[in-house]
Amino acid sequence: VYLYVCGPIEDNEAFLEEYHDELYEARNVHVEGYLNVQSKRFEELTRQCGYVLNPSASGVILPGALITCMHRGVIPITAIPPGIDSAPVNWGILLDDTEVSIIREAVLEASRRPPEVCREMSRDACREAKENYTKETFARDLRTALRSILDEA
Repeated sequence: VYLYVCGPIEDNEAFLEEYHDELYEARNVHVEGYLNVQSKRFEELTRQCGYVLNPSASGVILPGALITCMHRGVIPITAIPPGIDSAPVNWGILLDDTEVSIIREAVLEASRRPPEVCREMSRDACREAKENYTKETFARDLRTALRSILDEA
């Protein structure tokens, strides 16, 4: 099992200090830093990785980077913000909590899944993204929200 750490972590000194050994001393962890989702490297990683881990519960249901990975068939393992329905889904693994032990168990469980289950989840992640997370669905949802706000004014 390999972990590729993507994102602008070099800007977070506390994170780098806290996890220095895990990030730079472990043979199976590779720090990529920020990746443009249109880059060749991003394409390579999404072709070879089965899962994308996003344990942040920042209040955004599914962040853009996660959705982009789902469009490429990468299965999300992600925390869900409080107040969002956490019903089981077949397109990813939703974490009820961001404690390290819970994230660790979810990753270990994911690594034990048979290839046929992963292929099905990958197809479902891609389908979910294409049906519910596109520029068109965003524009439609934004129009609906704006109409609702204007109607109440």
